[in-house]
Amino acid sequence: ALLLGWLGCDAPVAHSGSPDASIDEGQVLPEERSALVVDVIAATQQPQNPPEELLGPPYPVVLVHGFSGFNRLGPVEYFFRVKETLESDGDEVYVPILPPYASSEERAVFLAQNLDVILAQSHAAKVHLIAHSQGGIDSRIVIGSPDYADRIASLITVGSPHHGTPLADYVAKLPKNSLDPLSKTLGWILGRIDAPSDTPQAEGDWDPSLDGSLATVTTSGMEILNASIPDLGMVPVFSVAGVSNLVAADHLCRQSLWGRMDHVDAVDPLLVGTGAFLSGLNPFNRKPNDGLAPSESMVWGTFLGCIPADHFDEVGQIADVSPGLFSRFDHVE
Repeated sequence: ALLLGWLGCDAPVAHSGSPDASIDEGQVLPEERSALVVDVIAATQQPQNPPEELLGPPYPVVLVHGFSGFNRLGPVEYFFRVKETLESDGDEVYVPILPPYASSEERAVFLAQNLDVILAQSHAAKVHLIAHSQGGIDSRIVIGSPDYADRIASLITVGSPHHGTPLADYVAKLPKNSLDPLSKTLGWILGRIDAPSDTPQAEGDWDPSLDGSLATVTTSGMEILNASIPDLGMVPVFSVAGVSNLVAADHLCRQSLWGRMDHVDAVDPLLVGTGAFLSGLNPFNRKPNDGLAPSESMVWGTFLGCIPADHFDEVGQIADVSPGLFSRFDHVE
């Protein structure tokens, strides 16, 4: 119940553009969905009138939120204090808003449209993407489109379930559409207090679908998606894995550029149950995870390393104003 409460924290409000061409999942085989979305992205791309000379590096940073994402609920931003910190260092930062509950194929279309707006406003030739959770999957789909690969300078995914999560497998067994009333109700309630984004957004509406979100991040859904996303090899992709539940995960972390972690993290109370589910029953062989996804599932491209953080802590939730007392992890740093 606590997990589902968190899953509902956003609204079906107008934030970004509805695509002219849509994906009807009932008429498309799963194997065809990702191939189709590349065509949809191209079809919905709006003609731009770029300046005579596009700006080179340093490129703007685009923060891409994950499943159940929002802009700001009262004083709490999704990427808590990240935008202001990067801007204080001189970076140009944008935070587009995507449908909180939709498949990554659908979210990728909205992300592509928002990148059109951001690139037009900034006059930049490219952007850097820093994506959390499902946002990393959305970003990879956009990069798979020839129309956008040359506009992305790099992608860093944090806590993205590139190989799916057993939690989605479990919840996906519920009857179809059974979760949609929950997402729409909680989305409407919390959407009343979600502040508008200061990032320019294309206008439009969306209809939340938890089924669509979960279908993307099941282990079988990601296996299909990974096989069908084109790898154009034009964009460097990096990944960071969150590790919590007092697990060190040395065997995994040593395979990264950063090596093993110096500290371990105690999972947020809201994620104790889901973290225990992912850890498994064997106390001598606990599977590393961040409370919502296996840490090994977060490895893609160049594996930078592990961070002692649960899925919330990875982006400073809930309102992490200081490093963790136990892990000493500072998400802003």
